[in-house]
Amino acid sequence: ELGSYPYEIEWNARPSGTEKTISCKAPLGNEATAIFRFSHFGTKPANLTPLVAPFSETSAAPSMNPLEADARMAGVFIVDPKPIAVPADKADGVGVQGQCEVRFVPSREGEVRALLQLRSPEGIAYKATLVGLGLPPQPQGPIQVGTGGKGGSASVEFRNPLETPAEFTFTVDNPQFVCAQSAKAVLLEAKKSVQVQLSTKADKPTTGRLIVTGKNTATWVYYLKAD
Repeated sequence: ELGSYPYEIEWNARPSGTEKTISCKAPLGNEATAIFRFSHFGTKPANLTPLVAPFSETSAAPSMNPLEADARMAGVFIVDPKPIAVPADKADGVGVQGQCEVRFVPSREGEVRALLQLRSPEGIAYKATLVGLGLPPQPQGPIQVGTGGKGGSASVEFRNPLETPAEFTFTVDNPQFVCAQSAKAVLLEAKKSVQVQLSTKADKPTTGRLIVTGKNTATWVYYLKAD
């Protein structure tokens, strides 16, 4: 039957979902970089401020307030806090391309997730799920300590990648090399570094390893050589 049939429509505005998932992996003690690329379709320019927050499976919003989020995620997923300026879209259906660089610095082995948000004062928001995989430490080097027969020295910067203070022992497996920190364990605060001093008095070319062992954590190996 023809006629007019009025209907009531109820709109429910919800937070926008994530644009995509950004994955990266790095050995414990190293870092990796990933790029979040997005398209801006706004008719006005926007200044987007990056924020990294703990990821919630049930919500596209951060699982805690921004100040707590910054405190917990600092040093794991790192973004430049400066606003990202994007121009207005030309209304051609393509959008204006923008990007945000994210550094992943693992503090433990295994997977960790976070939520990246780019927000403007006008309420524009672009979001991405960050997935980082912390791998076991990989051997590094070789470190040139000196020339065989003439002695020599070198230093290696070691950083505590953990979120808590920890003790580390430094040993060498070849007596031709000497480590100044091998006398006793070194207590390092979270994210702090120490310069490990190495020397050799080898009278011929030789190789060895510097082994860094953390209490209740991983082991790092640096290959050494004197030639």
